[in-house]
Amino acid sequence: MDHDTSIQLLNESFSRRLAGVDQRITEAKNLAISADRRLREQGRKPALSRRDVLFKALTARLIAFGEKTADSVKTAERLYPNLPRVAKTVTNPAMTGVEGWAEELVSEGSVGAGLLQTLAPASVYAALSRRGLRVDMSGLSQANLLNRATPTGSPTCFVGEGNPIPVRAMDFSGVLLTPKKAAVISHYTREIARRSAPAIETILRTYLPEDITVAVDATLLGSAAATATQPAGLLAGVSPIAASTQTGVSGVVEDLGALAAAIANAADPVFIMAPATAIALAALPGAVPVILSDSVPFRRVIAIDASDFASGSADGASFEIVDDATLVAADPAVPIVDGAGALGNPTSSLWQLDLIGIRVIEELAWALRRTGRISYIDAVNWLGTTP
Repeated sequence: MDHDTSIQLLNESFSRRLAGVDQRITEAKNLAISADRRLREQGRKPALSRRDVLFKALTARLIAFGEKTADSVKTAERLYPNLPRVAKTVTNPAMTGVEGWAEELVSEGSVGAGLLQTLAPASVYAALSRRGLRVDMSGLSQANLLNRATPTGSPTCFVGEGNPIPVRAMDFSGVLLTPKKAAVISHYTREIARRSAPAIETILRTYLPEDITVAVDATLLGSAAATATQPAGLLAGVSPIAASTQTGVSGVVEDLGALAAAIANAADPVFIMAPATAIALAALPGAVPVILSDSVPFRRVIAIDASDFASGSADGASFEIVDDATLVAADPAVPIVDGAGALGNPTSSLWQLDLIGIRVIEELAWALRRTGRISYIDAVNWLGTTP
């Protein structure tokens, strides 16, 4: 190979390398531009949780109703111009990750299952649902949950040569989940509905979950048997165990230990109590899994294996907003006019008082999959003479 040919080959090789470097530089620039664009889009369109979408949709509908505006979707666009997920065309109302699914929410008020759980995540019902078994009961009148029998001995998988391999007994028991209609009504003045979005949204996020929590947890943590209209309380048929006579930390340790011991082999033990009762837990050196609820009487402590809690909700959950209804603000509920013709008290006209009512409805079901998975003490002595 002569000198000129060698020089030509070197030049061609060098040119190809330069072209490859240029191509890689161009690709790196394109990647950087794409990443920057995505970051900017994410800054303009922050992802919303299902709960955020629900409350923003409720806010848009409430303000549109107060303003007597028919198009609540346009109201949502005006209130939240930088959140297109609340305003664009609906794709699937049950998929929170799809942009625009809230249009059906603000227009029709019908959503998928799990509405009450989403609106009131701090309720005991929602907390136990997150830890236990959740069943989609869409289209079902009942769901039969089968449980395998607990081994009576200590099973082992190690066997000697020629010896039989153990086979776990095929003994099953079941519990039925039957959805019951749960409904909550909250009402607000039209002046509240006319306020700016941040103010009314904050009010909705505060008071609507409170109403739902009180309504659902009072039944969930009660001791009433199941009826044709409501599920059984978790304490139905359960007798309280004796409280320790000790006060302070000693009493806390003894009572929590007794409650836990009453639930054999609990996979996810958790204690439920009132906030005032839980003050004594601050003296313990370690963390205690606890759910706080105002629906639990002071000095009552409940222990439950949350892994055995099963819950479900049917499709067709909905919320509606009206201003021309008559209601009786009473708990427990009473009819507007009873069988004897007596008027319920206190009876209010939303139209006369210029109020707006929000009604949330969903079919719920819950049950413990096995017996012996809950225990409680009715009067702990942790706090001494504190009333």
